[in-house]
Amino acid sequence: MYLDSERFPLYRYDYVSLLGLLGIRTFYFANIDTLTFPLLYDCIVYNTDQYHNNQDTEENIRKKYQTRLIRYRKRFRLNHRHDHHHSVLTKWLTNYLFEKLLAIRLWIQSWIEMDRMDHRKFQQNPMKLFPLVTLRTRIRMLLTTFIMDHINFLLHLCLFIGYPIGWLIISMEVFSYDIVRTSFIMTFALIIESITLFIMILILMQGALLLSSTAAIPYQMSLDTLTNYNETFNRINRSRIMIDRKQLQKLWFVYRQHIQMTYYVIYADKDVWSHALYYYSLFSIPMNAMIICEILFEYLPSLTRILFIAIAIVHAATGSIPFLMLANVTVNVHAIKKSIPSIQLKLSMNQSGKQRQRNLRLKIKLDDLYERLTMGKKLSYTFGSLGDVTFRGLFEALLVYVGVFFMITGFYLKL
Repeated sequence: MYLDSERFPLYRYDYVSLLGLLGIRTFYFANIDTLTFPLLYDCIVYNTDQYHNNQDTEENIRKKYQTRLIRYRKRFRLNHRHDHHHSVLTKWLTNYLFEKLLAIRLWIQSWIEMDRMDHRKFQQNPMKLFPLVTLRTRIRMLLTTFIMDHINFLLHLCLFIGYPIGWLIISMEVFSYDIVRTSFIMTFALIIESITLFIMILILMQGALLLSSTAAIPYQMSLDTLTNYNETFNRINRSRIMIDRKQLQKLWFVYRQHIQMTYYVIYADKDVWSHALYYYSLFSIPMNAMIICEILFEYLPSLTRILFIAIAIVHAATGSIPFLMLANVTVNVHAIKKSIPSIQLKLSMNQSGKQRQRNLRLKIKLDDLYERLTMGKKLSYTFGSLGDVTFRGLFEALLVYVGVFFMITGFYLKL
């Protein structure tokens, strides 16, 4: 049905609806009693609600703005204090451009720093599952949420405006053929197919946005948290002094938090993400390869070919970005193993009384963690039974994509 578009014109894009139904089944009808739903709720809904519930007053917002404005102006005057030999016009243009660029920078900085939010009250309402997440990480999660909301709105707006225009241009070219003008059935089939294509593109775009947004926000939290833990381990490792009681407590804290974060990754993967990524990979790779083959081997009008190229690029970008983000989480989960051997060597230097027992217990725990990170199964997201979401796994998926592409190319060449 996919290859013989003349006999089955209405089924050409039916695989897109199947992909959309699988995405809806995976996300919208998932069991909310498991840990995966509270994890996403905590990162997306609860964190955003706390932003709206802890808005700062207008007076404090103006104070933040004025403080930042005065600091930037002082820095500008300090950097240009020797420009007395310039003409009056040059000074005026410089000051004018500076004020305009400064206004843009202050607007961007106010969003990055979340000036409209009372940071003190916001920190007093920590996340439920991640109460120790830093303020900077929570702000980045908020920024990711707002950016994804605006991208969602803009893509829907572009689709509802651009699709009728594109359909009108392509239909004028298609209806110029005699076989279309003289056949009522062919005309009716093309109209129905264009409506079906619009619905399928909408489902595909919403599924890709849902996958990207639900992966991006927990990814931001996991990445920042694991990066902070790895930096703590590296600072203790680079320190030339012996590990004291305070540093030992930090090591225990990082170890426990790393285990907890790894548990969230593995549980969420087994509950939802493994099935979602498996279905997406199983249908997305052949679909993208088929679109490329249609662009290369089918006789398509020029504007239709451009439309197919745009669909292939958007599909490849929205499909590959979540996988790259999840593979980066795997790298950060395993990055701590580089510092464990030297940390264990430092723990062996403390051989006095109770400190020796505490160090011995932590050494055993770290040794077990090091063995799991180096010799055990990868602590990562998975494609179901296809493999792990690592950069090596993505390279293998790329090779599979090439193989599927040449296999579909063989079918086209035999027609």
